[in-house]
Amino acid sequence: MSKPHHKLASPGYPCQIVIAWLEDGAEVVPNPARRTDLGEAPRLRPCRVPHAARWLNEGIEADVSAAERYAAGEGRTVLCYGMDVDDVLDTARTEMMRRGGGER
Repeated sequence: MSKPHHKLASPGYPCQIVIAWLEDGAEVVPNPARRTDLGEAPRLRPCRVPHAARWLNEGIEADVSAAERYAAGEGRTVLCYGMDVDDVLDTARTEMMRRGGGER
């Protein structure tokens, strides 16, 4: 497992703290000829699925340290965003896919 990484919000604290990670998943391969009426199962292909959760505290340096300690034990990543970022969860999921969301 890699060491958790965080990027600090500019101009500093307070920040929105997000814990993010990737999991292996599966997605359905589109097949218009599939006979669902006969119970034919879909074909699946492996994919990476991003997840993100907010660390709800004050967003100060001590909170970032606590989040990093937790994330280190779970093999997850800590990301920090400025208070001006609207959708931090979607931003974090996008960042995780950019970092390592390639096909398996």
